[in-house]
Amino acid sequence: MALWGAVDGTEDRPKWLAADTISGFYDLNKVWADEKGWNVTRPDGSEELLVAIGGLATKLGTASIVGLEWGSGNFYGAGEQTVIVAYNEKITVAVSHPTLVVTGSVSGSITATHSSTSSNRLIFTFTIPDGVEEELSIGAQSITLAGGSTITDTNGTADDASVVISAGVAAGLYPSLVKAISLDNPVSATWSTGTFVQGDTNRTLTLVYEAPVTVGASGTANTIATLWSGTGGPAGPDATYASGSGTVSLVFNLAAIPSEAGTLSIATQTIGGTKTLKDANGTTVNKVISSTIATATGTKVVAA
Repeated sequence: MALWGAVDGTEDRPKWLAADTISGFYDLNKVWADEKGWNVTRPDGSEELLVAIGGLATKLGTASIVGLEWGSGNFYGAGEQTVIVAYNEKITVAVSHPTLVVTGSVSGSITATHSSTSSNRLIFTFTIPDGVEEELSIGAQSITLAGGSTITDTNGTADDASVVISAGVAAGLYPSLVKAISLDNPVSATWSTGTFVQGDTNRTLTLVYEAPVTVGASGTANTIATLWSGTGGPAGPDATYASGSGTVSLVFNLAAIPSEAGTLSIATQTIGGTKTLKDANGTTVNKVISSTIATATGTKVVAA
């Protein structure tokens, strides 16, 4: 029983509980101490006393952070998500809201603010930046006790709970250190079939996405710029969004084709216009037409 001592350090928790779970039941990050002994939060939210501490130590040691966990479910842009900070004792938060930092590989520092407490677990909430494809991570840091906030452990003194997230704890972030945020991307573009002739106004360019895309009702029209190889200059007729909202295929109508022979092509670019393009989760989709797509689309010959 010596390994059950209530002191701060590496020997302060039941040793047969794995770092993840055993048979999907006991989670080490949901095991915590109070005056009665070691407790575990069961999957249904109830609490179970594992063993009494009596006779093993005179008091509990300082509470420390022993685990981090991303909130469940998929991470989508412009949505709220959570980070859970687990202590080795029951924790109470008072006054204001402590914060920690989530790091976006593109967005940089994103503030996560404490929103609730459950036994030994502090829940921090943050908003994922919209329209950014990136990776989120959490590094070694100290939780910020802004506005006079306190985090106390079972002993009940404000300085008796560590706010330090060590490098080791950060590296053990469950389910993984890095959480990827991806946007639905365009995967192909195709010209309409048939011969393109001078003065045509009924030809199209169709952009296909990975998943259904909804086009917003307000804002300036979405457009794809085209290139023209005729003698009239390098710019071609813009293709303006016409239909397809709610499907994977967005159809763009070409403006009148110049009255001379030549070829039409598209280049790497970002779709113009301010109408939003959102996926089924309300996340802004990627407007960038990559060089791979532009090259695969190829040229369309305009007959004389």
